[in-house]
Amino acid sequence: MPTPVAPSSSPVRVAGVLILSSIALGAMLVWTPSAAATTPVVAAISAGGNHTCAITDGGAVKCWGYNGQGQLGDGTIVNSSTPEGVSGLSSGVAAISAGANHTCSVTTAGGVKCWGANYAGQLGDGTATNRSRPVDVSGLTSGVVAISAGGQHTCALTSTGGVKCWGANFSGQLGDGTTTDRSTPLDVSGLTSGVVAISAGGAHTCALTSTGGVKCWGDNRKGELGDGTTTNSSTPVDVVGLSLGVTAISAGDEKHTCAVTTSGGATCWGFNGSGQLGNGTLADSPVPVGVSDLGSGVAEIDAGGFHTCAVTSGGGAKCWGAGSSGQLGNGFPGIDSSTPVGVSGLSSGVGALSAGEYHSCALTTDGSVECWGYNGFGQLGDGTTTNAFSPVVVVSLSSAGSVNGTGWIVPGGPTSDIYDSLPQGLDGKTKASFSFKAQYKSATSTTPTGFFNMSYGSQFKLQSESLDWLVVTGSEAVIQGTATIKDMPGTFLFQVALTDGASTGTTDRLELRVWPAGSDPFRNTPQFQATGDAGGQIQIQP
Repeated sequence: MPTPVAPSSSPVRVAGVLILSSIALGAMLVWTPSAAATTPVVAAISAGGNHTCAITDGGAVKCWGYNGQGQLGDGTIVNSSTPEGVSGLSSGVAAISAGANHTCSVTTAGGVKCWGANYAGQLGDGTATNRSRPVDVSGLTSGVVAISAGGQHTCALTSTGGVKCWGANFSGQLGDGTTTDRSTPLDVSGLTSGVVAISAGGAHTCALTSTGGVKCWGDNRKGELGDGTTTNSSTPVDVVGLSLGVTAISAGDEKHTCAVTTSGGATCWGFNGSGQLGNGTLADSPVPVGVSDLGSGVAEIDAGGFHTCAVTSGGGAKCWGAGSSGQLGNGFPGIDSSTPVGVSGLSSGVGALSAGEYHSCALTTDGSVECWGYNGFGQLGDGTTTNAFSPVVVVSLSSAGSVNGTGWIVPGGPTSDIYDSLPQGLDGKTKASFSFKAQYKSATSTTPTGFFNMSYGSQFKLQSESLDWLVVTGSEAVIQGTATIKDMPGTFLFQVALTDGASTGTTDRLELRVWPAGSDPFRNTPQFQATGDAGGQIQIQP
């Protein structure tokens, strides 16, 4: 994974907090807006093994997903499907990196703090004790400009251009000429200056020099060091053909590496069992190979577990490799691709991305975060543990999906639950599902206890776009017609028509159910629910 660098912050977006003021069947259900609350704009993201972290524009760190070793940093080992604040890091953080089971950050003062798994010394505090809250890395309280957390090791780039690493060293990934684990930082052989970027992978590490060259060290069983061999190296080696002309690097979690050249081309090397090198084959390569259709126009690249993603110069997201959990984001589950495919709904407007082990996340230019792929531990941050084959909005971190205003449902008629996933459509291809959740709080509290999110097929968001009506016939779904969501400010309108399968009339009724954030809607009782006329509407009006 690459060393995430925080882009310049976008303007803060304002989102309304909705107060539940009345619930009535057979009458209008109304939310009255409170004073506007601020939805934090995100400045940087990093997807790890089964967790994800972000830095807000205020310099705070929030993490979500798997927390078995304390990698969320909230003082617990409890998983979370929504973002949690990291203890002691509510401000002053400049960079973040999520590893396999640990996380590290760089403060604005240039200090390094890490938390999570520490069995190989990857937290750098001189111990092998897991930490559920951040601890200082020994000797690195200042002078650090970038950080990269790998599988079981971590590396830092100093302000003088030197590289220091610590943690597991079984394959020589620390680069000190040995295979001895270290619980405190040490210099990488030959790289005490002249380095501008670093990336720690599963068991190998790569550096980009100031002359545009790439050097790698550590595990090389699949050719991930790019030196034309499959021999491990405990000191840096040159990548064949990349002695200059490189602008970005990324070391993957499972034995592959990628780079972006000065011409904007993407090139990868190493393991290719799922097509993660992107050259249209499944053959491993110990030397760099060009990524199909990405010979130019690439702004950023990130090597994940068995997949890779890139941001184009036009702000589009493309991914390739393993797609078993939806990590390619193109809407097709379980299908690998050995060439790049577009991520659904993200053909533009992407400022940065990060590929984790089996999931991916994108930071949009408006400061929102969207994730897709495996979600068994809540690492997508949408309040569920359901995999997503196309992007979903991260709860409470995104301006998209947040509305400042009043919403209502016009009730009446029989019942139909619109939360449940709908079976495969009549066209034999469309599998549609949608949900309505709401942000709410008590009249005496200023802290939201839930969230508002509207989703359709893991793609519907409260933003400017055109969507199809979803007409339900019995238990099956067919896409018909269109429903438009207007630009903000304005009226956001989503209409659902339900039929009984025997007539053209809408004889079922619309139902709204609301759950607290992070609860399982298929197991927990909703906080409240109301019903509306078939073909009725749920409307949010700023």
